[in-house]
Amino acid sequence: MNLRAHGEYQIETHGHVVEVTTSGSWNAEGMASFIENFKAESAKLAGQPWAALVDLTQWTLATPETEAQMDRLQEWCLAHNQVYEALVMSDSALVEAQMDRYSEVLAGKLEQRYFSDRDEAREWLTSLGMYD
Repeated sequence: MNLRAHGEYQIETHGHVVEVTTSGSWNAEGMASFIENFKAESAKLAGQPWAALVDLTQWTLATPETEAQMDRLQEWCLAHNQVYEALVMSDSALVEAQMDRYSEVLAGKLEQRYFSDRDEAREWLTSLGMYD
């Protein structure tokens, strides 16, 4: 049985930053679609250091099987020169806990910061020269 993908996203590149906006609840099929598109977009920057800005303010968690998919994506990102990650999150303990699990692969391998709004995240990445 084929399951329908759940979860919505937008991916855009600005300078050396892949900006992602997510919404809804995600399943494995939705995560697979996102990963395919995220890799295609971020591969354009893989020859140089790059960052991801991920807006999770409208995201409402994902199914447990997505964790292994995210681990593989994060390993790919590290292998392809991602050096910074800015996560924009609402004040949700559940979202923060899931993002902490997703971020275990990245621990100590890139600089990751949490922000409450997108402008603050952009300011940080701008200060690092990522929007040049």
